[in-house]
Amino acid sequence: LPRYGLIGGSGVQVKSDDRWTVETPFGKCVLAALDDAKRVIFANRHLCTTLNAEGQAEYAPPHEVNYRALVWALVVSSQCSAV
Repeated sequence: LPRYGLIGGSGVQVKSDDRWTVETPFGKCVLAALDDAKRVIFANRHLCTTLNAEGQAEYAPPHEVNYRALVWALVVSSQCSAV
């Protein structure tokens, strides 16, 4: 079954208890599953690639978002067929 990756901005808030951090060649990225089957994967672009020392996501303005890590995490690591 296909998987779909969604990238949201600061105006998009989702609730998910299923979050994980993906290691990419470009850095870490925090993703969240929006359904139990992990067919819809969400990344908040401002809260997914800048992590503090405890591994918690911190806000990053648009010019500091690591888009390469974000796309790699969705497409390669999570095998999303559409982003």
